[in-house]
Amino acid sequence: CEMNGARLCTRDELEADCTIGTGCYKTDQLVWSSNMFQDVELDRNDPPIQISCDGRKVGFQIDPTQINVEDWIGAKLTVEMGKINTAGIESPSNVFDMNGNPIARNVKFEKTVGNIDLDQASTSFTVTLKQMSNCADVSSEVCLGEIKDKIQSLLKLSNNDYNRIEVETVSDASTNGSGESVSARIRILPADTTRRLRHQGGISATVSNTKHSVGLFRALKSAVEAEQGNTGRMLDATGAESSKMDAMIVNIKDMKILPSDSDMKLVTTDPELKEEEEELYHYGSMKGDDDIRVSQPILNKVERQAMVDEIEKKERSMVEEMKEESKSREEAMMNEMKEESK
Repeated sequence: CEMNGARLCTRDELEADCTIGTGCYKTDQLVWSSNMFQDVELDRNDPPIQISCDGRKVGFQIDPTQINVEDWIGAKLTVEMGKINTAGIESPSNVFDMNGNPIARNVKFEKTVGNIDLDQASTSFTVTLKQMSNCADVSSEVCLGEIKDKIQSLLKLSNNDYNRIEVETVSDASTNGSGESVSARIRILPADTTRRLRHQGGISATVSNTKHSVGLFRALKSAVEAEQGNTGRMLDATGAESSKMDAMIVNIKDMKILPSDSDMKLVTTDPELKEEEEELYHYGSMKGDDDIRVSQPILNKVERQAMVDEIEKKERSMVEEMKEESKSREEAMMNEMKEESK
């Protein structure tokens, strides 16, 4: 950019649509901005944070529905759990051992959000729909088609993008088993970037007029919220009250981002670390005969190898000692036999 007397746009400029109509044919694709990821500090009261402990395993997630995902891709985070006091405020939280005793030191670790390509990622989420006409049999093709049609209608997707919507599972959510209300697990696939548009002058360029799947989820969530806000009662042309049409989708939740196959390595635990995690979990989960958890020493690889070396050293020493004893007994027997032969 600098070599051509230009610069990257700021995020504010991009959000104000400063790049629209510039001829790059990158509509709704991710582009770089000059803004660096800003330092943020989240605490346990922030809704995006989800931390769970299972034995010796600690899980950490940020709810993608409550943040601007693009800002967090590739971000490095430091997570600290325990008694974290700030100026004038004593922390009500802490980490305790299995006996209920507070742990002296906080649990602290670093995580890097996978630098995945959102343009190649899919999203999966659950929706609850009502006013269904063709879902008496939730496994029928007409039921799946009706679900897709309602989602397409809210998203205002083109016919070309209709096949980006996949219905994975459907269950009857109505109270009388009529299929009037259903719960469905939906997957939105990435846009087809292989389509090309012929421009004047015979130049062909890859284009996309649609958003990535995370953007489509956000658009659907906003459309559902807007639709729910428009329900209730209204006045008709005569001034009489009449009911507005109920929302088609009454709930949308449990969104997950599914990286492409090529990006899975960015979010997959290293096999060696996974093996060590399983060993730690195994030791931490062991119980005695009375169903009482047994305290087991947790060793790292260096300590385990040192233990193995020490055991092998003692084995070699025992073998040598046995050889010496056997040799001494043989010599004593030979000497005794010589004395008797005299």
